Amino acid sequence: MKVLQYKGVSGIVKEKRVEGKFSGCLLVDGGFAFYGDTIEEMIEDFKGAVEAYFEACEAMDIEPELVERLDGKEV
Repeated sequence: MKVLQYKGVSGIVKEKRVEGKFSGCLLVDGGFAFYGDTIEEMIEDFKGAVEAYFEACEAMDIEPELVERLDGKEV
């Protein structure tokens, strides 16, 4: 399992492709997923999912779930 991190939020990359796409999900409450035809596209979508998560937290007036650092790749 590969882990990505961005702005203190972690996501896991699924081992198998979904409909030919790379995919993963954020390790937070809620349904924040990311996809891409290439690894680069998936990483950009991961960053977008993190930003969407921050926006949702702000709208609901809750603190985001941040982690210090996993053994993931900071992107």
